[in-house]
Amino acid sequence: MTSKERIRKTLDFQRPDRIGMYDTFLDATIDRWKADGFPHYAAPADYFDFDIDIAGIEDLLAGNGSSYPGKDKYAVLAFSEPFQKLCDIMGREYTLRRLALYPKEVRERLVNLTYSLMSSIEAALAKGVLFDGVWVWGDVAYQKGLFFSPQWYRDNLLPLHKKIFRFVSSRGLSVFFHSDGDISEIIPDLLDAGVKAIHPLEESCGMDIKELIGNYRNDMVFVGHVDLEGAIRRGDFSAAIISIARIIR
Repeated sequence: MTSKERIRKTLDFQRPDRIGMYDTFLDATIDRWKADGFPHYAAPADYFDFDIDIAGIEDLLAGNGSSYPGKDKYAVLAFSEPFQKLCDIMGREYTLRRLALYPKEVRERLVNLTYSLMSSIEAALAKGVLFDGVWVWGDVAYQKGLFFSPQWYRDNLLPLHKKIFRFVSSRGLSVFFHSDGDISEIIPDLLDAGVKAIHPLEESCGMDIKELIGNYRNDMVFVGHVDLEGAIRRGDFSAAIISIARIIR
């Protein structure tokens, strides 16, 4: 089974030959690996034979050839949704202050960013790369919940998410949504907007995988939920293996 077949089968709620693999690494981690003997010429995604190959939209539009995904990999176009993009531009704390003080202004900026993003997506898809899905960066929450009220999300950001996600879904692309923190309150909204999978399901933020599976077993694919930071920092790799096995079961 190829990587593409494996991930497609998973997204169709069927059992693949094995669990699909994908991860990201900090630059400092890769530098440390290289200092310890990791091949300098190797890309971690290729070295570990990950199933998902992500191409950033900015790199693709800039003509960076290294951003093109492998033929047999599940190819994903990655971009930031409007709220994440605005935070990238202005900083998260400043964005939230502006949202509290000048909600209409922030709303207008989010709408403008949405139309700009959709134009960029169209341009990226016109490059001829046969993508299977999109990976949406959108940190809208922290450990204790959303950065804003669920109602504000539904009134202001959800309509923009629907516009973007339904647009890419109409092109036959599955939507993966990434947000740190506890986003459990808006999972039904994300599902309604067209999201197929969510990541990373931070256990330390209260994302309960058993509850999520019980509620959305046949509707949503869950990516991640392996909280290894404490175990690895302690050097307790047996605990890390036990944690992974518990999630797989």
